Amino acid sequence: MFVKSLAYSAFLAAFLVPPLIPTATSASSLARSLKRLEPATRMLQVCDIEASKQISKKQKGVDRVVSEAASAPKTSGNEVTAKGAAFRAKGHWYAFQYTCRVSSDHMKALSFTYKLGKEIPRSKWDAYELWQ
Repeated sequence: MFVKSLAYSAFLAAFLVPPLIPTATSASSLARSLKRLEPATRMLQVCDIEASKQISKKQKGVDRVVSEAASAPKTSGNEVTAKGAAFRAKGHWYAFQYTCRVSSDHMKALSFTYKLGKEIPRSKWDAYELWQ
């Protein structure tokens, strides 16, 4: 899980935080990077990116999303259900859950619903592999 988390964290660090001025170049770079991932991983990344976009509309300062914090997400066809997800905003982690349906090539979120939870206490960060 640690190796998966490193790869996942590296991907998020490179692409989840949107550029200050979005450009066609950054979007095409993201698309190229997503296409390099195997389909199941790509689907999770697309859903986590969509989670960041959607939650950012209500919660300021979202800079990370982890779909497998408290429990592993479940996939079925082109759908992800993540009941143990977490997002970080302004240095605090919060629990949430989501359901995301993606296109058949796993490159675009077609639908996304979520429910926000409570702040995750710092004492649980290690168990959930969360960081400052």
